[in-house]
Amino acid sequence: MPLDETECRVLLTLLREGPMPKSYLISKGKISPNAVQHSVSGLLQKGLVHEKEERSIRRAKIIDLTIFGRKAAEMLDQIEGQIGEAQKHVTVRAGQS
Repeated sequence: MPLDETECRVLLTLLREGPMPKSYLISKGKISPNAVQHSVSGLLQKGLVHEKEERSIRRAKIIDLTIFGRKAAEMLDQIEGQIGEAQKHVTVRAGQS
């Protein structure tokens, strides 16, 4: 059940920003509407997100992480942080040469 780059971005956006409609995912995640639709469908099939009706926003479905989706997003967030730290060390070492 591999995740593509856009699915990872959707998971991380939901982890950092909280539940939101697809339209917000498009603007917050800077992802095209088609990519969001495709990614959310894939994540729904994988059991990593779920949709719920939002009565205060007419006809809007809110996308939220499932328990498994939250765990996956937290792991992605950790990996992203570790990559960032590794890049800092590489930059520091390159500057010392």
